[in-house]
Amino acid sequence: MRGLKTILSAALCLLLTVSHLFAQEAEFETSAQFAIVMEADKNIVFLQKNADVPMAPASMSKLMTVALIFREL
Repeated sequence: MRGLKTILSAALCLLLTVSHLFAQEAEFETSAQFAIVMEADKNIVFLQKNADVPMAPASMSKLMTVALIFREL
């Protein structure tokens, strides 16, 4: 039973260490009003700045939307 407690304690320490490494935010500043940088497959956000604030779409967003629509047509 003591060996199991040791293994579980070690696993918990490892888990806390790994989660701390992924939880650290990068020291990155941007002059942009809105920004989000993320790994979409793993749903990991690396940087966000006003990511939840509604904003008007940029011209590039409009162009990419049109490109996607025409590709699907």
